[in-house]
Amino acid sequence: MRSLAIQIDDLGKQYVAPRGRRADLRESLMSTLRYPFRPKPMNWSHRDRPPRWALRHVSVEIHQGETLGVIGHNGGGKSTLLKLLAGITRPTEGDVEIRGKVAALLDPGAGLHPELTGRENIFLLASLMGMRHGEMKTKFADIIDFASLHNFLDTPLKHYSSGMHVRLAFSVFAHLEADILLVDDVLDEADATFQQAFRTRMLDWAARGRTLIFVSHDLEYVHRLCRRAVVFAEGRLSYMGPVVSALDHYLSSPKVIAELNLCLADPA
Repeated sequence: MRSLAIQIDDLGKQYVAPRGRRADLRESLMSTLRYPFRPKPMNWSHRDRPPRWALRHVSVEIHQGETLGVIGHNGGGKSTLLKLLAGITRPTEGDVEIRGKVAALLDPGAGLHPELTGRENIFLLASLMGMRHGEMKTKFADIIDFASLHNFLDTPLKHYSSGMHVRLAFSVFAHLEADILLVDDVLDEADATFQQAFRTRMLDWAARGRTLIFVSHDLEYVHRLCRRAVVFAEGRLSYMGPVVSALDHYLSSPKVIAELNLCLADPA
């Protein structure tokens, strides 16, 4: 039996959204001019706004070399799970044990600087993702080839399209050497050719025995890539099992059925 790569026990994440009256711009400006040295009062109240659990009572074991699909509606807790596994945020309750080096790509824009060139951003992002400088130099040409951004290497990132941002970030991520890879599938803004190239790379990771946690709304690709999947609904784990059964569970949920009926009733 394969050893565990990730052990998740009763994991939960709670957020508290402050509620209160915000002063408008004129009021704030007049107050500052009249009383420049007076501390600004914190006029927030949590009454009538209970804490929100983005994730609760989640327990999952993920084995080394497994590709696990994570599916569900927006706001269901999928991205929160990846942030907890990546260490971006800390859990409110429960425990996570991770065995191996983790690399995460949750937001292609994170870590990129608009004033730096594509070349400079590749080195910056690679460093933030844990790639050593020497390794970066040996893989630089491969990253550029994968991204197909040769003509824009010395162009500031602020002149890139959103699709080019995605290609740059995913290309760096595709060349990381990590044991556990966390991917929040946000490839929609990249062109079809690049999407296919990156997803082929994920199939290669799976074949090479890397552990991959993959969040996506592309159910067909989840079925192709993963042998097991988990389904989230309203911050809870509603199903865990073989990918075909997980997809059936998700597609048979009342919310999905209602959305499909709405689309059929109004195809425009």
